[in-house]
Amino acid sequence: MILSVKPNPPEARSGGVIEADDITRFQRALSMLADSLSELRNVARHIMPETLTRYGVKTALSDLCHALPSVEFHHSGDDRRLDSKLEILLYRAAHELINNALKHAEATHINVRLLQTSDHISLTIHDNGKGFAPATTIKGTGLEKIRNNAAAHNGKLLIHSTIGKGTEIELKIEN
Repeated sequence: MILSVKPNPPEARSGGVIEADDITRFQRALSMLADSLSELRNVARHIMPETLTRYGVKTALSDLCHALPSVEFHHSGDDRRLDSKLEILLYRAAHELINNALKHAEATHINVRLLQTSDHISLTIHDNGKGFAPATTIKGTGLEKIRNNAAAHNGKLLIHSTIGKGTEIELKIEN
């Protein structure tokens, strides 16, 4: 008797018999693969969520922040859509900075503020985490990537952090 969990496994084609232990391992491997694919889809959604492309950075940031219990989002200024590359930069920077605050700074509260005016766009992430010494950040980190991407859009990254007192990072883009 030939048992197959998935159509045409090599053993079924060669006329071999699949043992019960092999079926269990195969099913476990399929389950792990399904979990990995699900996680990959989640990562892809966070890198480029549909709300970002359809509705813009304001809505995408609002959705991101509301999905996290310790994060508040505030927007002020214009509601206009921005250049798609700039929206992607702002969203990915916010995502990276929020993750840094939660993971490395162990923040329990984060404020995200997006200000859009006719002459500049400002994204500010303020947390109550443990802070760090900005002069000691290692090149190649997420902060350095954000700084480089900001510079490519005529912008700058301003970091204010005190050990034990939290961090405020502002990404400011001049129009």
